[in-house]
Amino acid sequence: MTYTMDIDTACDDDDIIIELEAVRVYVDPVSAGILVSTTIDFVKTGLKEGFVFNNSKATTTCGCGSSFS
Repeated sequence: MTYTMDIDTACDDDDIIIELEAVRVYVDPVSAGILVSTTIDFVKTGLKEGFVFNNSKATTTCGCGSSFS
């Protein structure tokens, strides 16, 4: 599986909506079950910056941190 994020202005009827301050996040129901207890943070370190996913349910991850199982 792979973590992906897109910018969108609308959601599907069955999406779960999470509002955090000025940000609205849409999550499809299948992904929501997989992402339970996952935290997302924006990290800036030197020349590298981006979102970091910490999924405590993932048993294996790739070296770049963008895919898991």
